Amino acid sequence: SVSDCKNCEARYVCPIEGTTNFATIDKPCNTSDPNEICYGNSQGWDCPQGYVCGSATTAFTQKDLPCEAGFWCKVRTLPSEMRNLLCPEGYFCREGTGESGGTGRMSFECPNNYFCPEGTGAIDR
Repeated sequence: SVSDCKNCEARYVCPIEGTTNFATIDKPCNTSDPNEICYGNSQGWDCPQGYVCGSATTAFTQKDLPCEAGFWCKVRTLPSEMRNLLCPEGYFCREGTGESGGTGRMSFECPNNYFCPEGTGAIDR
């Protein structure tokens, strides 16, 4: 029944709404447990860098909450953790900034003749 459904765990993205269980790299699906239901090969995935994911995040909502300007969000960032990830001094971080490297957007180096203190979100020219 609907009351048996559980939200997707925070830090992860569930493939579809109503998924009661899914596999992740950290927690593979236990196919020997008859109480654990995995839908085919459906597998949840990490919340992408540049975004925050609370519980009940789905493939359709995973990019609804970009990291705010002035902060950067690593993979699996919870909404409550974002405020601890200030953009570093000497850089500015636009909305949706992820950690450097990988596929996420990086912070940008502060341009010449500007000073960017920790937590700078944008540069006014």
